[in-house]
Amino acid sequence: MIQIDEACQLPECTLLSLLRSFPNANYGLIGDIKQLPPFCEEKLKGKLKDYGVGNTMERAIEKKMFPEAIFRYVYRCHPKITELLSELFYDGNLISGVQEDQRNEFMRKRPDFWPNPHYPIILVDNQDPAYKIGTSCGNVTEKILVEQIVEDLLKERDGYQLKKSDIGVISFYSGQTAILSEAFSDTDGVKCDAFRGSERKINPFYSDQTESLSDASSDTDDDVADSFRDTGVKCGTVDAFQGSEKEVIILCCTNERISEFMQLSNRLNVAMSRAKQATIIIGNSIGLCEAKYWKDIVKKVEENGCVADTTKFPFYVSTEQKEDEKDKIVFETDEDEEDDDIETDFEIDFENLFIFETPEPEMPSGQQKW
Repeated sequence: MIQIDEACQLPECTLLSLLRSFPNANYGLIGDIKQLPPFCEEKLKGKLKDYGVGNTMERAIEKKMFPEAIFRYVYRCHPKITELLSELFYDGNLISGVQEDQRNEFMRKRPDFWPNPHYPIILVDNQDPAYKIGTSCGNVTEKILVEQIVEDLLKERDGYQLKKSDIGVISFYSGQTAILSEAFSDTDGVKCDAFRGSERKINPFYSDQTESLSDASSDTDDDVADSFRDTGVKCGTVDAFQGSEKEVIILCCTNERISEFMQLSNRLNVAMSRAKQATIIIGNSIGLCEAKYWKDIVKKVEENGCVADTTKFPFYVSTEQKEDEKDKIVFETDEDEEDDDIETDFEIDFENLFIFETPEPEMPSGQQKW
């Protein structure tokens, strides 16, 4: 019996390889088609996309190709988060398998931080705009907020203290993920789990960084960022977090304008279901209130009195802090954008790309194939 977890992200080519390697095995696919599908490069199209990557589990369910069992009970999240996700994405069919007192120890023992111990989501309103990082973006105030929030989360109160590995930081934007990963990296420049399938990247828009990992991890004037090196706090994109869970998640919206990809049900579903106890959303309340799904989340947060007080630490950021952080950033100019228009003679035609299988060599008589 071969059991495949997170099967909604299983590429077609991987399943075919398993079927060929173990033709007599029974297979069990476990996953959620309402979460993220297999990763696929944007330029990949046509048959190579449909059959090379595909979406095996979704197609199997829609066409009733396999016997199906539906699991409705959710054991990870706080019951109120399960209830919210059920309403937004599952037509009310999810059932929480845990009680509230099994998922609210942090909120109960940190009244100095959490405004309502009975509701597991708070919103930190960040009205400051994002800045461009290539095709992505970053946000100065958000970075400072994340560092301050993590610092406060790690404090001991009433005999309770979160471990560094209990905290996860999710960003929807790879540019901001690179910045946050750098802030939470150890002194040897080892990456956090920031990108799926790639190494940590030095952010070219921070002036105190170089191409050298050792230089990138050297001491800076940013005492707050340095204090978090080697913390064990996981920082990554939504894709990198699928299949993971943390006690507390900090969810970074980064851009004041809520982009269409942030309103995709499967992406938001993954982002909001990573926390066992509590989720801290940092975002522009005006933009969120105008966005699909997000407006329902903000409404629930407001009804439960869980909008953070941005006049107090760790949710307050001074003008001086913002200016100090901006001094480290090399912002893009119109001249930088000209590089995007440079044409090259080399481009892969994914639509007409074919893959040829090399025939296996014949084995000498009497020799066993392994």
